[in-house]
Amino acid sequence: MKPLCRITALVISVVLWLNVLAFGAGAAVFSDEDSVTYKNAVQMLYRLHIIDGEKNEDGSYKFRPTDNITRAEFVKLVCVLLNGGQKIYLGETQDSIFKDVKGHWATKYIEFLSSLGYINGYGDGSFGPDNTITGQQAAKILLAVIGYKPSKEGLTGERWAIRTDLIANMRGFYKGLLSSFLTTDPLTREQAAHIVWNAMNVNMVTYEKDERLVMQDRNLLTFCYNVKYVDGYICANEAGYIFQSPRNPEAPAPGEFKTPAGKTYIRAWDNTNHLVEFSSDAEMLGKKVRVVYFSENRDGQTVNSLLSIEETL
Repeated sequence: MKPLCRITALVISVVLWLNVLAFGAGAAVFSDEDSVTYKNAVQMLYRLHIIDGEKNEDGSYKFRPTDNITRAEFVKLVCVLLNGGQKIYLGETQDSIFKDVKGHWATKYIEFLSSLGYINGYGDGSFGPDNTITGQQAAKILLAVIGYKPSKEGLTGERWAIRTDLIANMRGFYKGLLSSFLTTDPLTREQAAHIVWNAMNVNMVTYEKDERLVMQDRNLLTFCYNVKYVDGYICANEAGYIFQSPRNPEAPAPGEFKTPAGKTYIRAWDNTNHLVEFSSDAEMLGKKVRVVYFSENRDGQTVNSLLSIEETL
């Protein structure tokens, strides 16, 4: 997997980018989207079905970006992420290891992450599900999720906060946050989305037999969502078809063969074709692009849904 930051690329066009990835492509997903600061992260987590919103009386949804997120809400978000954006089914927990979560709506999620060793509460037997979560606390969970061993990396004990911030900064979890952000402050919903999205894009880690830390060639996007990164060119869309690679300066004009509306074929440099759900026009045919997409079930059919598209040099 090649991280996006390693590719020198230009966004194809503002119009195409907005049509594909902006909130709702013509119809707002959230009624309060204008107040969202970290739009890209919120958009991506929405596209991956990790977050949704709160329903308004008129049937629309609001995200409440500046509201604080609780520890229970963050734990559920992580569980949904780990399950690839699908509803997660968990059995009833008879005896909780935390004294303050019995009967709570998030008990199953809390116990699930606890069983994986991703959370351990406050150390006094409580978890505080309805308390707000700080940036440090969220980052500590996400570091464990991508493979760091808390005990090995000093993420437990008296200096856990310093070590968490050190590694989280090093891995880019806090990248792009406003200068006013403090890791010790309660996280807002949109800040949580931004940190989660950053964490999903960094390489996961593992440990060798000698406990040496090594980077893996995958991240949470490829691991949990089977996200594909395709480098190639647009060979067919609803406007027509191009028969030769753009590497050939005599590539012919678009042919008569067309895809259904809202579908575009990308031919990778290994000559495999990828049909992805997004609209593009005749001017896009032959463009060299990097497309990032994931597969999802829609109305009983598997479709490839676009996450991002960039024109490559």
